[in-house]
Amino acid sequence: MRRNKPVTISAMTFGAALMAAASMAQLGCNDPTREQAKAEQAQREATTKAEQARQEAVQKMGEARDEARQAQANVDDALVKARAQYRDKARDELNDVDTRIAQLKAREATISGRAHADIMAALSDLQSKRALLEADLRAIDTSTAAAWDQVKQKVDADVNAVKKAADDASKKI
Repeated sequence: MRRNKPVTISAMTFGAALMAAASMAQLGCNDPTREQAKAEQAQREATTKAEQARQEAVQKMGEARDEARQAQANVDDALVKARAQYRDKARDELNDVDTRIAQLKAREATISGRAHADIMAALSDLQSKRALLEADLRAIDTSTAAAWDQVKQKVDADVNAVKKAADDASKKI
């Protein structure tokens, strides 16, 4: 039978193998300097992305602010137009009432007795309601958009009250 010869490794071969293994291990290990550089690079990229996101947010906020300002300007313009139209309509109503008051005063001069006292009371009531209407008409120009509907309702009610008072006074003649 044949015996195998024992394999012997020379010291030099063993040293070379050991050095190769150590080199491979060193290559496989992470270099702390390289890791630090990678971390710093990642931090710079994150900072850049965050700055870009911040700038985009600032830009979008500015655009939204501009859109809101434009919308408010449109609302303000519409309110100014609505006020002017409504004020003109109410002034026309007030002028009609003034004409009726003048007519009632002219008739009042020709009436005597109980009818004269009734028409004088009706005219007094009519003139106080007219004064209230005129005061509320001044509120049209100073009302806020939020209060506009309330002011308009008040003036409408005043116009109706003045018209009714004028009709009532006319019936007493």
